Amino acid sequence: MLCSVLSLAALLKAMQSIFFGKMPERFQNVKEVPKTMLIPMGILSVTSLVEGLFPQLVDKFITRPVTSAILNPGKYIDSILGKGYFEEIAKTDVQVQKLTYEIAGYNPL
Repeated sequence: MLCSVLSLAALLKAMQSIFFGKMPERFQNVKEVPKTMLIPMGILSVTSLVEGLFPQLVDKFITRPVTSAILNPGKYIDSILGKGYFEEIAKTDVQVQKLTYEIAGYNPL
């Protein structure tokens, strides 16, 4: 209980000095940022708020497609390079592995 009270006191002191304290003289000439800098901050704030309030949207439209692409590269490769392209790559990969094993004198079977 004592730790909680001390933590609260420290946080309240910090908040009071940050938000309600006197501004140091070296910051008296500081001006507001241009509105063009506020737009990206607003976009990030809204995005963060939406992700926090509706995590199922993030799961549906970001997490699941990314996971699917990582775990199933053949589907992604076929969608980008054309149907059947992944099968050709896989055949070549198997042939290269077989050739590598033969050169090394290793027979996995």
